[in-house]
Order: sequence, then structure tokens, then C-alpha cells
Amino acid sequence: MFDHAQQAIAQAGITTHLAVYQPHIVSTLFVHFDVADSDIDVICTCPDLDLFLHEVSVHFNRMQGFEAYRRTAHVVAHFHHEGFVFEIYGSSVPPARQLAMRHYRVMQRLSALGGEPLQTAVRGCRQQQGLKTEPAIADVLGLTGDPYAAVLALEDWDDTRLSTLIRARLR
Repeated sequence: MFDHAQQAIAQAGITTHLAVYQPHIVSTLFVHFDVADSDIDVICTCPDLDLFLHEVSVHFNRMQGFEAYRRTAHVVAHFHHEGFVFEIYGSSVPPARQLAMRHYRVMQRLSALGGEPLQTAVRGCRQQQGLKTEPAIADVLGLTGDPYAAVLALEDWDDTRLSTLIRARLR
């Protein structure tokens, strides 16, 4: 599925059409926490939301199920391509500070440190319980409270502490 997702991204022209907006792919497909219906999330930075909405509409409006709208502080576009749902998110916040990127970086670290056992556990939890990624990670790792906040709180943990948590929960 990884290779198919990369091909779909290239065929849709995501990085080409959105290059000026610094697109970053933050999909669970690329950290191996994906399930059959995982989407491809793209985050961008755009100081002019109206221009970004226009650009996204011009480049992707022919895609199946295309929909785009502006909120107060961001733009969201959805469409289907090559069997994947794409979600493009544009904000004036630089990608490195967007919550989606911060969550993605935590997931990258967890996936690398926990390897196949953690990846399998998270995917299994998602499939069996129908959970989104962060709630599944929180469930597998025994994190309490709001799962999105709990996963984000792990970004300040060093690798030793994260590895200890993973090992303790996967016994």
C-alpha cells in the first residue's frame, strides 16, 4: 500500500501543484499505523487562505468527490484519487508547528522505536475497535485522558523513555 500511496501522490501532482505552500505528507500510511481506509493527509502553509483555496480548487477540482472550504483560520480540501481519500489542509501556521505535523513526528518516533510489534498492535486496535490513530496509540500504550493530548505529550519524551513505555506495554 505504501508504494501505491506514493504513486497516487505523484499522479495527483500534490507536491508539484502545492510546492509553493511547502506540502508535507503526514499520513499514517508512512508510519505503518494504517488500515484499509487510511487517507493521505497533506499539510501546507499559506498566508493567504483565499488564494490557497483558489489554487487547490484550480488544481484538484476535477478529482472525484472534490470539496474545498475555508474556515476562519484554515482551508480544507477533500477528494478521491487512485483509491485513496486525500485531505489537504492549509493554514498560516508553518508546517513544523501544525498539530498534524507534531502528531506525525511522534508517530514516526513511536513506529521506529516500537517496530513491527507496535505497528501491528496499533493497526489491530484500529481495525478491531474502529479507532482513529491517536486513540489506538493511547489504548495500546495505556495513555490516559484525551488521546490526542496524551500522544502529543510524548513529543517531549526522549527515546529511552519512549522505548521503556513501549516495551512495558507490549509484553
